[in-house]
Amino acid sequence: MKVTWDDFLSALGDSEESSSFRLLVSGIGEHPVMSETPKEYNDPLGETRFYKFIESGIEIGFRQGRLNHIHLFLDAIDGYAAYRGPLVEGVSEGQPMPSLIETLGSPTSSGGGTNSPLLGYRPKWVRYDLHGYAMRFAFAKDDRLSQVSLIGQ
Repeated sequence: MKVTWDDFLSALGDSEESSSFRLLVSGIGEHPVMSETPKEYNDPLGETRFYKFIESGIEIGFRQGRLNHIHLFLDAIDGYAAYRGPLVEGVSEGQPMPSLIETLGSPTSSGGGTNSPLLGYRPKWVRYDLHGYAMRFAFAKDDRLSQVSLIGQ
């Protein structure tokens, strides 16, 4: 994998045809599995087109023709291998939540760490709203960083 953290950020909000997205896909170096949300879901936010980079632990979603989100799975999950590429400076795979907050400061919002009758355990998470995008960090039950999401705004 030959991507930088800035490659992820540069592609957020861009189209599938953009040079920044093509550069990102090229840097990941894996042919993605493509899928879309079924129309019968009637998603009020619109259909999502997914690029699933299974061996790289990355899922990218497009809504309304723009790159909406990037999920980096730091633990192998749902058939994805664990992501082992670059993260935002000061953050590392498996980092405990208190250490991440000490590094990045107070989050904009946080939640999780509860059981839902319908969804089961909901992992703890913290979110940082930044200039034009958000970073969301999810943690395993043992408080280790397990997923990083970049979300366009």
